[in-house]
Amino acid sequence: MRKWAYRVIGILFVIFLMMVLIGYALPRDHRASSSIEVAAAPDSVWKLVSDIARFPSFWRDIDSVEVLPGVAGDTIYRQIDVRGDVLPIRVTERTAPERMVTEIADKNLPFGGTWIYELQAIPGGTRVTVTENGSVYNPVFRFISRVFLDQHATLDSFLSDLARRLGSAAAPMHEAQ
Repeated sequence: MRKWAYRVIGILFVIFLMMVLIGYALPRDHRASSSIEVAAAPDSVWKLVSDIARFPSFWRDIDSVEVLPGVAGDTIYRQIDVRGDVLPIRVTERTAPERMVTEIADKNLPFGGTWIYELQAIPGGTRVTVTENGSVYNPVFRFISRVFLDQHATLDSFLSDLARRLGSAAAPMHEAQ
């Protein structure tokens, strides 16, 4: 019985070690981009996208958002998702109604990065593109995020719910990487 326990522990250790080694071999940074086209004017879309405090009104993944005191004129939000995870978000750039850049405001997390929201007027509506420039610092999390998770999933969730709020069934499109 003890031999089996040692074997199982050994196998689990080897698997963990492989995850760490592969994680170190993977690039720390990634870029993912998704877009939708909706039949709404850029100003209407901008009102939803640029007001992070309103995200819970249409984005099903977000439970609540709390506005925090900003630093150097930036706006900071505490975004709480439906699982209870808390993510502080800082708005670093706002150019109405075309572009907003946010970044994860907690440098102690095992990941970080920015989301760039870009709105472009197109015939009959607006093209909304969200680009994530992310970093995963922990090699185990890096392995898991690359092998088991879809790096477009959160972007697509946001855009699908935004489209639904705007009365559209637009499906997110991915930029070729």
